[in-house]
Amino acid sequence: MKRIRLHYTEKDYSRRFKIITYTCLGVLVFVLTFVLFPPNAIYNKIFSKSDQVATPIFDKAIADSAIFMHFYDVKYLEKEDTVVFEMDTNYLTFDAGNYIIAVVSAGCKYCKQSCGLMHDIFKRDGLPKERYKILVWGGDNAHCARFLRITKNWEYETYRISPFLAVDMVYGNFPTFIKVSNGKVVGAFNYRGISESDIRDFIGEEN
Repeated sequence: MKRIRLHYTEKDYSRRFKIITYTCLGVLVFVLTFVLFPPNAIYNKIFSKSDQVATPIFDKAIADSAIFMHFYDVKYLEKEDTVVFEMDTNYLTFDAGNYIIAVVSAGCKYCKQSCGLMHDIFKRDGLPKERYKILVWGGDNAHCARFLRITKNWEYETYRISPFLAVDMVYGNFPTFIKVSNGKVVGAFNYRGISESDIRDFIGEEN
């Protein structure tokens, strides 16, 4: 049997060493970046208890009053057909029971349609308005006022949040409606998932 001899020169070993070294470094960088120290979005996705809501972000946010601009003394002025309000920083708080939290953009077409529908459902079914809260971002206060006027959502507790927080909280999907029970996220749905019977049953469970 004829033997095949492979001869490696110093240059060959150097080339093989470089390939192995670069491969190991690439694997190490991947492990450090995406496993040990993953980006926030990936980390939150992995450790979130919901596919639609980054629950670590939500839980951290409700513990910090500085990131919520609370609208209070909200009024609809029929003669001027406008909404006016005052603002302060405040916590997003929950009593015992079930809530629906809308995370929306002031300029989003589907957000406006969905929040208008939520208003109709709460009004038609006589659901307590304090069980529906709104987190809105985008534009300035005039845009937020216009959003509340168009959707008739001025009766509900509203907070303005930064776009960065909104995007991180719901992975950039607007509108997202977060279902909260006793202060904890238990589910979420988007505008396609709005169901009057589901909302009525959820809000009516412990209220």
